[in-house]
Amino acid sequence: MLVYQTDRDGYYVGATEADESPLEPGIFLIPAGCVEEEPPAVADGGRARWMDAGWIVEAPPEPEPEPEPEPASLDAIKAEAARAIDLQAGAARAAFAAPGQFQAEEYQQAATQAERCVAADPGPFPALEADVAAGTLDPRLGRPVADVWEAADLVLFTRSLWYDALNAIRVVRLTAKAAVQTAETPAAVATVLDGLAWPSPDTLSPSLDPAGTAGL
Repeated sequence: MLVYQTDRDGYYVGATEADESPLEPGIFLIPAGCVEEEPPAVADGGRARWMDAGWIVEAPPEPEPEPEPEPASLDAIKAEAARAIDLQAGAARAAFAAPGQFQAEEYQQAATQAERCVAADPGPFPALEADVAAGTLDPRLGRPVADVWEAADLVLFTRSLWYDALNAIRVVRLTAKAAVQTAETPAAVATVLDGLAWPSPDTLSPSLDPAGTAGL
């Protein structure tokens, strides 16, 4: 005889066979916790429970809510903001220089030769001669440089723009990092980041594109 097993709280756990009594034919020995009434069908996640001589169906339990993530500490937010400021400063610097390995070294060599040229050093000046041969445009003149002296003047002028850019970027970077450190709330840190205004070639010298001029 098929009977239905429950646990000690009355929840259905499965069907089992009740054995017939060897002493009383037709009488079945019902195991403890079993009932003869078949439990009802239940939806996924639901449970049938025997209570008060009958089955009830309990709906699936509500899932436990996911715990809210711990908010980042103000110190962690400040540290991340400082890293973001440094990265943005690096990108701002890169806007003033042509990309490429050893580009800075190449420009430094041109600047050194330019200083020697304006100091009346007899040369040679291969980096400046390369500007003349390539027809490097001097936007101030509206034409390519004609000789090594014009090339030297353009290189030194471009270098002064580069130094101006570095100084301006440094001011923004350090001022912003100081403001982050004194911020008292995450919202105040976000306000500092949202308010960053980095110098660009357009804002410092709209008529000259250092990234394409005289080795920068």
